Amino acid sequence: MRSWFHYAFLFTTGVLLVLLTVRCGVDIPDVSATDRQTTLEQVSTTLDTYMPEEDALVRGATTYEQHCQGCHAEDGRGQIAGTTVDPDGLGSSANNDPLAFYEVTALGDAERNIPGFYDTLTKQELLELLAYTQTLPTE
Repeated sequence: MRSWFHYAFLFTTGVLLVLLTVRCGVDIPDVSATDRQTTLEQVSTTLDTYMPEEDALVRGATTYEQHCQGCHAEDGRGQIAGTTVDPDGLGSSANNDPLAFYEVTALGDAERNIPGFYDTLTKQELLELLAYTQTLPTE
């Protein structure tokens, strides 16, 4: 027989996951290693040659506002429960390692409770989001 503590823990964990999902907009996907590798191979050469047009940055800003700003704030640093989400800013992450940034944006990072958008956004929308995020503050 399980104690009340067990059920309270499960309930609290469930509530926290629901709040995270609502706050950030999507569920954290379960992505296999094969899917992750395939996605990265498909986009790695594109990142080297992608040159966004002005309207792509506008679309990227709209995507950021809809899917990212809830957790990361307008400047890319964001706070959740008083903890800074990315102290260096998403602009730094996006500029320092675009492929790693694309990977986390597309596929998520369950350890850090970051949702992935590979099943929500197209490859083009993810590239536009990356391009816009590279314009955010880097310090």
